[in-house]
Amino acid sequence: LVISGLMFFSGTYLTAAQAAISLSSNLAEARIVAPLGFTVSGTLSFGQIAKPAVGAIGTVILNPETSTRALTNVTNVGAADTNDGFSLPTYTVTGEEGLLFTLTLPSAAVEIKLSEQAAAIGAAPGVWSPITGSGSDEMNITAFTSFTANDSNPITTTTRSGLIIGATTAANEYEVGATLTVASDQATGYYRGTYTAVSYTHLTLPTICSV
Repeated sequence: LVISGLMFFSGTYLTAAQAAISLSSNLAEARIVAPLGFTVSGTLSFGQIAKPAVGAIGTVILNPETSTRALTNVTNVGAADTNDGFSLPTYTVTGEEGLLFTLTLPSAAVEIKLSEQAAAIGAAPGVWSPITGSGSDEMNITAFTSFTANDSNPITTTTRSGLIIGATTAANEYEVGATLTVASDQATGYYRGTYTAVSYTHLTLPTICSV
């Protein structure tokens, strides 16, 4: 009994005698990156063209790699390069240098419809108003493509993934083109429509804390 009491006392004493141990200056960290930015300048404009002959289907192709326009079964209005009025938009991606991102255009299966409008090319959206006319009053845009000099795969449709934000603005500029289809009974007038382009970062990047 005496021995047991001594052992109990000894154990209690040793436990109470333990000093608190702490480690100071433990590392805690985070990385804040510049958020992804996505802007567009210019308009996807197929210009001024005369419709094809009866029974024919015309196309207008805007090539983002060469910034040129190809016409099939339709003709330019006015002297070459003076009154055609076509243009290609440029998308600029900004953010943390080295960050991966994806640019997505309307898929090849999507038809973007342009509807006949009573406002001139370049007018503000607020003055758009549908007008009536003989023949077809809609046209379709398909086959969206994009180009950047900073990509080894210069032209592709729909989604471009694995792109990297570079150090300069020029390295992050993407010109966009598409194909317009024109029917022989297309109503004369101005046509407008909208499409959606999306850019987003890859969420699986290691060592990056995105906020």
